[in-house]
Amino acid sequence: IFMIEKRMLPKEVVSSSLLILAGGVWYTLVSLTFFRIRPYRAAQQALGECISEVAEYLRLKANFYAEKTNIDENYKSLVSQQIAVSQHQDAVRELLFKSRKIIKESTHAGRILILTFVDLVDLFDQITYTHYDYETLRKTYLQTGVLEEISELINKMAHELDLVGFSVQSNKKYKRSISHTAELENIKTHIDQIAAADPKKSTLFLKKILVNIRNINQRLMDMASYTSAPHISQKTPQNLEFARFISHQNYAPRLFLENLSFKSASFKHALRVAIVCGIGFILAKTVVTGHHSYWVLLTIIVILKPGFSFTKQRNSQRLIGTVVGGLIGFLILFFIPDKTVLFFIMLILMLFTYSFLRLNYVVSVIFMTPFVLIAFNFLGVEFIHTVEERVLDTFIGSALAFGSAFVIFPNWESDQLNESLSKVILSNQNYLKTVTERLNGLPLNMVEYKLARKDVYVESGNLSAAFERMISEPKSKQKHTQDIHKFVVLNHMLSSAIAAIAANLPDKNSISLPVQLKLARHAEIILKETSKKLNILTAVSTGETGVETPNNQQNLNVNNT
Repeated sequence: IFMIEKRMLPKEVVSSSLLILAGGVWYTLVSLTFFRIRPYRAAQQALGECISEVAEYLRLKANFYAEKTNIDENYKSLVSQQIAVSQHQDAVRELLFKSRKIIKESTHAGRILILTFVDLVDLFDQITYTHYDYETLRKTYLQTGVLEEISELINKMAHELDLVGFSVQSNKKYKRSISHTAELENIKTHIDQIAAADPKKSTLFLKKILVNIRNINQRLMDMASYTSAPHISQKTPQNLEFARFISHQNYAPRLFLENLSFKSASFKHALRVAIVCGIGFILAKTVVTGHHSYWVLLTIIVILKPGFSFTKQRNSQRLIGTVVGGLIGFLILFFIPDKTVLFFIMLILMLFTYSFLRLNYVVSVIFMTPFVLIAFNFLGVEFIHTVEERVLDTFIGSALAFGSAFVIFPNWESDQLNESLSKVILSNQNYLKTVTERLNGLPLNMVEYKLARKDVYVESGNLSAAFERMISEPKSKQKHTQDIHKFVVLNHMLSSAIAAIAANLPDKNSISLPVQLKLARHAEIILKETSKKLNILTAVSTGETGVETPNNQQNLNVNNT
């Protein structure tokens, strides 16, 4: 892309390729060197970010107890935050569990990372299953003031969890100066006073909430202790079979061949990118004037994503960042002629560009644009023309990329949503199955249970993300929006209920609970039937043949499920 402006002889192609290869080798060596110096840095940063996301999730849970919170809107925020938590948990798993060095490592730092993450997942599970009928809670207890106390305490715990996350990110010991014992006792006293004042008013829900908050507080204390403990037990939970908790890429040649079909979304996206880049190349060589028309192709490749919503999001981010950054770059170059000062400004801009690349793409582009403009200014290019060309090429590339998402093999989320619905139902079914086996008196296989729990969180996050992508698409392409939203919320309630059952399972393996077992098995049957209906829907919508469709199910839609 960077060389389309230059006509090259065959021997120059080889030399340029070798230079690019040398740059890649150099970057690899630098990365490996820093990994040797600080092998846990990437994992610490990812884990710290994950802890902060869980803290935000906890804050949203606290909002349910606040009078002014709109419950429906808060559920939407909760679902969105669940996506963020799921994505960060996956990132931490990839960094921690794929590294034999960290898993097998007997150092203090390695054990802290493993133990903290395992406890964090359990803490998130604890937070997730604390689900109640918040409307009823407000009607019953709002005037007592106890809900406000509960909300305030949970927010304090979320703040402390943020501090723990920051200490993990910064590789510092967390000195716990916060104790929630007094608040917990005050809430207990308040609940007892409510019961004494009105014996007919049940305080069972409040007592359950208090128990859950105590459990959350205990897990929070455990996590906080890891960063400051001088010694961690050698018993790192290696029996969890970490390799089963991460995804494994299959590089079999048949996968490549199977994707050479218009049924493959990846194949259609590859064709779309090739076609749009071809159009962009022709425009860059025939219409666009200037010496950096490769910016058109670069913009297309950066913006164009497999899904419409991703393309739309990245398109707006790129445009905003380029315009704002171009203005900043123009002002810097216009008012600061000193080359030495410009050089240091360029270094600062470069630092912020790559620092924000993963955190906030808009901010990263805002810093990137003046960084590039100053760099070209050092090469002797007149900066006013460079600013104009950069902005113009970005707009052309953005228009081509965004327009192609509508007309060239468009990929609408509503056409694929049935598959996400089926997967989340199946994951809940497997999750419930592990709990049902325990209710039947069988021993609980902790690895299988945690795998099932992880699958529920991952698939629920995928479904929520798919729904959010769908509602960002054009209205004409959205289908059953209200029904899908209800499904997402009910799925959250279902997984919370299963987690609550699992948390209250008896410790002894010999105990069987026939009443609860009967209800759980009935729920399993319902999930199986729902899964069958969704599979039929998916087969019908994709035009698959050979699927038996009962006469009474030929007109199924999302409402039926």
